[in-house]
Amino acid sequence: MTRNELTLKCIIGLALIIAFGSALASGQQVYWSPNSGTLQQGKANRLQLHFEGCSPSGSVDLPNAPNADFTRVGQSSSMNIFNSRVVQKLIIEYQVSPTAQGTLTIPGFSVDTDQGSLEVPAAKFEITEATVGNTGMKPEDIFKSELSAIEDSIYEGEIFTLRYVLGVRQDYQNRLNDISPPQWNPVGVVTKGFESHRSTNFKYRNHNYSAILFETPAM
Repeated sequence: MTRNELTLKCIIGLALIIAFGSALASGQQVYWSPNSGTLQQGKANRLQLHFEGCSPSGSVDLPNAPNADFTRVGQSSSMNIFNSRVVQKLIIEYQVSPTAQGTLTIPGFSVDTDQGSLEVPAAKFEITEATVGNTGMKPEDIFKSELSAIEDSIYEGEIFTLRYVLGVRQDYQNRLNDISPPQWNPVGVVTKGFESHRSTNFKYRNHNYSAILFETPAM
């Protein structure tokens, strides 16, 4: 190998190292995914905070977002090559539970990373009423419950029977066998709790329901 060939290989190798380092160092950003759309009220929605070309230095302090609870649930990382550019990504996943309908805005904020302080753009979502799974149906369209006394009239000090019925439409998959006895702490009424139960069926607005019926003596 001649000196010129050796010099050329060294130059090419150095250029590749510089290009690789530049690819790693460029394009650092932190952003929400998704950063817009809809979330469901009272439901566990998933949002991801992406760190591209960087990683957080210490814990991430999220800004205050009214009417929403955030819980960190996981983290993952990856490295990909795209158009000769090495992209390192770290993803922090959050569970977001909006408590009211309307517009939810996660304000923009600064986060400390191993590449310095970076700005996270704001994210904006419309909060809608929760549905059951992917059915698009509201919970009250699928589930029915009722608490009542069997007797038509009750006198003070008299023992009567309380009945609680929980039903689910039969055209949707149900897991009634997994339902535990309801917990209830009444005021002004003495009961033994809903210890006994049995299966039953009923019809409501032309839909058939499978149900569990709980009963307890009360006074």
